[in-house]
Amino acid sequence: ESDATLSYAVTTGSLPSGGTLNSSTGAITNFSAVGTDTASTFTISAATASDTSTRTWTLNIKAPIITSYTSSSGSYSVPSGITAVDVLLVAGGGGGGGRAGAGGGAGGLVYRPLFPVTPGGSVSYSIGSGGGGGGQAGGKGTTGQNTTFGTLTAQGGGGGGDAADTPPQTKGLDGGSGGGHGYGQITTADFAGSGTQPQQPGDSG
Repeated sequence: ESDATLSYAVTTGSLPSGGTLNSSTGAITNFSAVGTDTASTFTISAATASDTSTRTWTLNIKAPIITSYTSSSGSYSVPSGITAVDVLLVAGGGGGGGRAGAGGGAGGLVYRPLFPVTPGGSVSYSIGSGGGGGGQAGGKGTTGQNTTFGTLTAQGGGGGGDAADTPPQTKGLDGGSGGGHGYGQITTADFAGSGTQPQQPGDSG
């Protein structure tokens, strides 16, 4: 009846592990992850004050697919049926400054839940390496490389400042989650580089 109030219940079998049934709407939510593909068969009733209907269902819960990549760049193949993925990117850290060891800055970080992808398509990626050190000559460290996934970019950390024997020594480079640190003899307030990783909607920089 179109004006009836329905009440839903599991009458035989059981929902997949972790699943719950909303007795007012019939929605089934909150499945737990499984180690292997798992089928669950159960019967649900939809009842009014005067009538009850039942139907038996089988739900197949798929195990997570884990793929390892050993190349620093390439393409991620999107499984069929997948329209969004959670993405965590960490860029390469900045190299330290020469001799005196002025520190390099941390690589930028991006965490993007539900990044849209095309089922069966591919997304290009690259993994940034850390920057080189300033060496015995006391030069600046170099900035770390960016890490990318599609349109997302985590920026490399800033390199450390140089360590020349006499002033003026230079400040660290800007980059990533943090800029590099300047050489210790610098007394001005701006000897540290600045972080450059932007914080975008849905991301944390």
